[in-house]
Amino acid sequence: MDEPLTLSNDEEVEETKKSPTPTTTEVAQPSIRYTNKQRVLILCGRGINARHRHLMDDLKLLIPHHKKDNKLDTKDHLAVVNEIAEMKGCNSTLFLETRNRNDLYLWACKTPNGPSIKFRVLNVHTMSELRMTGNCMLGLKKRNFEIV
Repeated sequence: MDEPLTLSNDEEVEETKKSPTPTTTEVAQPSIRYTNKQRVLILCGRGINARHRHLMDDLKLLIPHHKKDNKLDTKDHLAVVNEIAEMKGCNSTLFLETRNRNDLYLWACKTPNGPSIKFRVLNVHTMSELRMTGNCMLGLKKRNFEIV
């Protein structure tokens, strides 16, 4: 007579299927959609050749959240890059500069006061040479779709 009360498998399944009733204190929260706040400023200095300009265009194709700016005149004062990025509302910067018409350097930095790094670019191969398509999501915006 002191047997514990056990449920059959069917009764257990029925109990798990029942959803709890919502109480008045629980409020359905709207789904919050993530918006990317990261922006990258891509600019170059004067004196880059066509091959380097194609590299910059390929970087623009690969980074969907970029902002572009005209060529920068000064080579001495790189602090100007921070001011341009702040005016454009960018968090990061990619700056291409040339020295002696052949040496290409890529500066990457977090703009307000973050770290920066300088790369020397040795071999430049564009996406058209490698037959790569680039950003496959480039033309897939909601405005391009028609409801049928």
